Amino acid sequence: MVDAAHFRDEAHFRDEAHFRDEAHFRDAAHFRADAELRGKWALRGEPALVGSTSPQYGEKASYYSAVCLETGEVEWMELEGNSNSGTSVAFLEQLRQRHSGRLNVICDNAPAHRGEAMRSYLKTPGLNLRLVNLLGYSPDCNADEAIWGWVREEATGNLCLGSRTAVQARVGRFLDGLAGRRMR
Repeated sequence: MVDAAHFRDEAHFRDEAHFRDEAHFRDAAHFRADAELRGKWALRGEPALVGSTSPQYGEKASYYSAVCLETGEVEWMELEGNSNSGTSVAFLEQLRQRHSGRLNVICDNAPAHRGEAMRSYLKTPGLNLRLVNLLGYSPDCNADEAIWGWVREEATGNLCLGSRTAVQARVGRFLDGLAGRRMR
């Protein structure tokens, strides 16, 4: 495994300004109102069941979040509907408003993170933002996936919430509480 000291010695990383840029890993996630089983105990031979009202498949809440590796700070935004290039731009604008310095945003290469709206936004003069795309689906390389796993573990796991409103309430409360709980 190569550590950060190795890169500092490389010629293309000699500019210390690269190490002062904030790096945010960004991702989108969707939480359905029906039960999501996660590590539930059950008697041997018995099914691990969770009560369900069988909400419609479309009963879900969608979000963007980004975690800063330097500070542990988590930014998030609830979406109306599904993620697309327009919602990706809206979230980047939110990040840009809260972080005035140079910003590196690392995300997967999902279709919602591309598109005409994104291409237009990235041409904005003085944006001072670098978008780095990971492979198409690479959850092991995206630190923001840990946020979504944490939400599922503490807010939505092993529960049938029954409605989008209930999902929004639980996930929103959890994400609001992250201000005092930094990822480390």
